[in-house]
Amino acid sequence: MLDSQKAMKKKEGRSNLETLFGVKKTPGTDQVRKVLDNIEPKELYGAFDRALGIAGDGGVLESYRVLEGTMPAAPDGTWYFSSKDIHREHCLTRKTKKRDGGGGALYYHEMVDAVAVKPGRPVVVLPLIPEFVRNEDGKDKQDCERNAAKRRLKTHKERYSALKLTVLGDDLYRRHSVCKEMREAGMNFLPACKDESHPWIAEQVKYPFLQKHENTVWNGRNHIVYRHKWVNGIENRADGEIMKVNYLYFEIYNVEKKKTTYKNRRDNKPRNQ
Repeated sequence: MLDSQKAMKKKEGRSNLETLFGVKKTPGTDQVRKVLDNIEPKELYGAFDRALGIAGDGGVLESYRVLEGTMPAAPDGTWYFSSKDIHREHCLTRKTKKRDGGGGALYYHEMVDAVAVKPGRPVVVLPLIPEFVRNEDGKDKQDCERNAAKRRLKTHKERYSALKLTVLGDDLYRRHSVCKEMREAGMNFLPACKDESHPWIAEQVKYPFLQKHENTVWNGRNHIVYRHKWVNGIENRADGEIMKVNYLYFEIYNVEKKKTTYKNRRDNKPRNQ
């Protein structure tokens, strides 16, 4: 943001900071950090709520509805700071490899961000409240993205219940404990599912009782086959609990090139075409 304001002032003679907020001199990164570091994240929740409220009043939220009126939301973990030298008590840490500079500690900050999305829509997303991955005082075990995702679901389930979210995401969101939190929050979920992470699910979908549908279209250059396979009511097991879930496999196959160009499941064995 600061770089863009400096570039605007150089090009236009004035920046938005100056015209909108009366800031005559663009602050440096360290100055901004000194101010923001003292603000608790929850103090900014209202800004997200107001933005969604404005989007709702303008009919924007309804334009994101798919899948029986639900709204797809894509969460993911993202780093927003890292350093080998600068760190504080709440920083996360990991060991660096020798090829990256010597096997020392790398300090970083991470958060679980999420946005409402819609297939085929121009790149315009609606941000939802993030959850920070951070080490808390008195806890020996380092925080992680999975725990942050579960905290986020517990903290904001009432806030987002009216949105009727369908949570997308990577394989982390297929973990039983996270699925349980999403279900208790009244959310649907459609995350990725890796064979190595969920061998019991992978075993159940090997057999030929999956329902199938495919259609072929000509894109002007090649015949493209869209293949869907699914089954309802398979078991997601963990910690002695069983949760009934549905499974969907999707792939795109190019007939002329004899090549699968996309599939939503990364399995361990080549799949017959």
